[in-house]
Amino acid sequence: VDDYKAEVILKINKENINSAYIFEEILGTGYYGTVKVGVPKNDTRKKYAIKSIDKERLSDNKISQLSREIETLTAVDHPN
Repeated sequence: VDDYKAEVILKINKENINSAYIFEEILGTGYYGTVKVGVPKNDTRKKYAIKSIDKERLSDNKISQLSREIETLTAVDHPN
């Protein structure tokens, strides 16, 4: 992982995300975090699955995997 990507991933925090989304039900949980339904505060007609990651559990390798996952998921806009 290049240092910039790791820095960006680790800087995203609860305050940033909570100022942009209203969180609803939990869709699933796992070792690294939870997936919840998120509704953008600026467009409540849309809903997204938002993964919340426990950053303290992330090794450098996991940050690299997460970076690739973010790149993939941001390229996809699936209606379901």
